[in-house]
Amino acid sequence: MKMYLTYICLVSLLTILLLAISNMYVAFSVYAWLITLGCNLTGEITTCENKWLLQKQ
Repeated sequence: MKMYLTYICLVSLLTILLLAISNMYVAFSVYAWLITLGCNLTGEITTCENKWLLQKQ
């Protein structure tokens, strides 16, 4: 019985972790898409890229 409970806990933790990672991935994708959209709208794609590269360092 104890083994069964441990298994359930492990599976649920892994599921939560997977959901958290996928949500982060979705959030970053949307964030990157919004930045690209904003840069395209303002026509300052090079300036935005330079800012992004500077932030990354």
